[in-house]
Amino acid sequence: TIDARESVNDLEKVEGINDELIEQTPLIKKFFNEDLYRFVIATKGFGKSLLLLTKRKKLGSMHFIPEHEPLDVPSVRIDTLTKDSLSLLKNEYAFSLIWSLSITIAVIKRLNEITDMEKQNASASLKDILNNPRCNTISNIFNFIIAEMNRRQFFEDLVSDYNKTLLPIIRSIKTPVAVFIDNVDECFESYRGVWYTAQNSLIKTIYDLYRTNSKLKVFASIRKEAFKRLETEMLMQYRGVSLDLSYSKDELKDIFIKNIMKDNLNNLMKQQTIKTDPMVAFIGTNKVHHGIVDDEEDTFDYIFRHTLQRPRDLMEIGGNISRCKPSVRNSATKEGLETFKSLVNLAATTIATQYIGEVLPHLTIKREDLDKIFSLIDSNTLEETKLKKICMEFNGDNAGCTRKNCKECTDKIHIFCELYKIGLLGYVDVIPTGKQKYIQKFMPVGEKTFHEVRLLPDSTHYLIHPILDELIRQKSKKYKHQIDDINIIGYDRVWKSTKEI
Repeated sequence: TIDARESVNDLEKVEGINDELIEQTPLIKKFFNEDLYRFVIATKGFGKSLLLLTKRKKLGSMHFIPEHEPLDVPSVRIDTLTKDSLSLLKNEYAFSLIWSLSITIAVIKRLNEITDMEKQNASASLKDILNNPRCNTISNIFNFIIAEMNRRQFFEDLVSDYNKTLLPIIRSIKTPVAVFIDNVDECFESYRGVWYTAQNSLIKTIYDLYRTNSKLKVFASIRKEAFKRLETEMLMQYRGVSLDLSYSKDELKDIFIKNIMKDNLNNLMKQQTIKTDPMVAFIGTNKVHHGIVDDEEDTFDYIFRHTLQRPRDLMEIGGNISRCKPSVRNSATKEGLETFKSLVNLAATTIATQYIGEVLPHLTIKREDLDKIFSLIDSNTLEETKLKKICMEFNGDNAGCTRKNCKECTDKIHIFCELYKIGLLGYVDVIPTGKQKYIQKFMPVGEKTFHEVRLLPDSTHYLIHPILDELIRQKSKKYKHQIDDINIIGYDRVWKSTKEI
């Protein structure tokens, strides 16, 4: 399953979630079983929605928002807002008020906590929302408020209502209620100016409500890239109630195997080994010969290095393999093994294309910049001097890259720095525990995606991520003829220098 929210799209399917298929790391177990975490923090493809859905299932019988949908997913257009209204959305404090209003009104309506007297004393703006039968979820109320933002008096009235009426009611609530908010990042994907503010103001709102009344349990998914941009004295407190989602290689392998175990038996190469060796059952072999490098690698290692270390990538590759008949990808034959490898590579190219589309709007480069640099890259390993020459050719011969480091260059496009910070350009690092031993490193996705980075790590060689191979081949005629024949490129693989060989 590539997207949990699309697959689990009604409440019956929430109840049908199989806990055994979820990789329960110690922190995920804590999220499910304890009343501690409020935020699931991760970049795209890590299963944030699935964890929210599972948390909802585990809470059992209580009041939920949304009541009739699995998760509250905002969807709003802000292009009709005036300049003044738009400036409010770029202000974290003002946006936090909008979230506070949306959540508290939804909770009060769900629990029917407001008295006739309180309703009578409310402003006309609040009455409009309370009396509107369609304003029964956070998303609907949120949309209603945004749509009316151009009427400044409307918003000011609601802020007054929040302080005088809504907040006192929230403080007095004794009935537990659970709220689930998802995909705020996608809601504002087209509005870069408010992308960070929308998510970081939601964090502030939920934490404040959490401290106001512990009966109000609001859970939300937050993109790691936004969380990393948080600058507040409350950061440690926010971290304390956040599940920062990550998986080790072994945990990702476990996820892959769990999906093999639930796949149709007809999609397996060797059904008889499903219990003893699921990878062999699925692929037919536990070793894959590289083809250019005279070396074999573990089958899962081959799959793993063609991902960005995200569960979604493994689902993309696994699905691509599963859809191909076992007889066509029979690893016992040379043709079948090549078919298996091509299936992995095809899925890796899809992953690369989707990922570039996700991060490109946040970067200082454009699609045509990537096409240009891809046409200049002639190998999957680049020595430092070669990398600088390519950068000079990309920026124009007067860039002078060989005479200065990237930090001193302020007027050119730092194309390789951009590739490095989104995890598509790796480097060679020293293994601290071994003399003259080296390892390949790539920046994990989401760690520095939107940071201002104009400096590459010191390295003798820089490495092209395997998922870019096909995209570069399409632009560079030399690339496929100059693949490194000593090193297989991949996460944390040992780097062999020519001197060693």
